[in-house]
Amino acid sequence: MGLQKPARYQFIIAHILIFYYLLRYNMCERADVDILFRTAKMARVCSSRKERAKAFGPMRAKIVGRRLDQMRLSRSLKAFSLVHPRCHPLIGNRAGQWSADLDGPYRLIFEIAVDPVPMDDYGSIDLDKVQKVRIIDVADTH
Repeated sequence: MGLQKPARYQFIIAHILIFYYLLRYNMCERADVDILFRTAKMARVCSSRKERAKAFGPMRAKIVGRRLDQMRLSRSLKAFSLVHPRCHPLIGNRAGQWSADLDGPYRLIFEIAVDPVPMDDYGSIDLDKVQKVRIIDVADTH
């Protein structure tokens, strides 16, 4: 059915505000997150709008493109997780990988591509120092 007109406009305005906040947050230090890809096929699919639509369908392709743009414009993984609050580490057989929501049960799966992984004084990952990620997959992790 789709969103009603007022809800659609609120959705668009919310995304414009997110991008504005992200750009404003990044103006102090301009260092974008480098995005690598696990396979050449994933790089080809993610770098072309037409290929994304063919692989994921038109709606999910737009969302994947949006997430990649948000990640690329972030100055670190911490900035990306502030703008996209459903960015979280995975557990179990996907330990070491991270997930960002797309639509429904689908997630953008990635891993930190910095070696060694930067740690803070408390032993957890210092997301403010992570500026390189590797895209692994777009998958239903549930």
